Amino acid sequence: MRASDSRIVASAGCKVAARSIAARAPAPSPSIWRMCARSTSTAATFGEVAQAAPTAAVLLDLARLNLRLDRHVAAEGAFRRLAALDPDRDLVAQHGRIWSRIQRRDWRGALELALYVAKADRFDLTTALLAYAKDRLFTRVPADEAAARETALRERFEGELREQAELYSADRGTRVSGSGAGEDGERG
Repeated sequence: MRASDSRIVASAGCKVAARSIAARAPAPSPSIWRMCARSTSTAATFGEVAQAAPTAAVLLDLARLNLRLDRHVAAEGAFRRLAALDPDRDLVAQHGRIWSRIQRRDWRGALELALYVAKADRFDLTTALLAYAKDRLFTRVPADEAAARETALRERFEGELREQAELYSADRGTRVSGSGAGEDGERG
């Protein structure tokens, strides 16, 4: 952890780190992201920033943070707002909405949304999400197979989220770390 990161956390806690991330000031280190991404107050702060100054980057960070906190309804809402704000990021936002529904075990809702998204994107992650939701809704998938498929989907989806966050940070000249789960794969 950099000394400046330690001062941020020690002096004002994760709320300041969240505001720093949201404002795209020099990004906190991965250890700050992991620590603060376990905090519901950080999510509340991101939510306030997203209300006051909604940018695509802030909404993506808010969605990622809510996923990490297992707040899937809130994550889906952030992804919905991201799609409305930045049509160029619609596909990743729709994948986020589908993933949020999968995490809530809303197989029918995930399948319906995946079918809708598949009209525009019939490749790769959309198809994989659709097939998984379909199988979970209509068949009995053995627990070990379901866990393996969900882990593979999580990795693919988190890779897509990291890629989008890096695109946003490249526009601002900052680095971005973290994902729906921590770099260490640990969930909040």
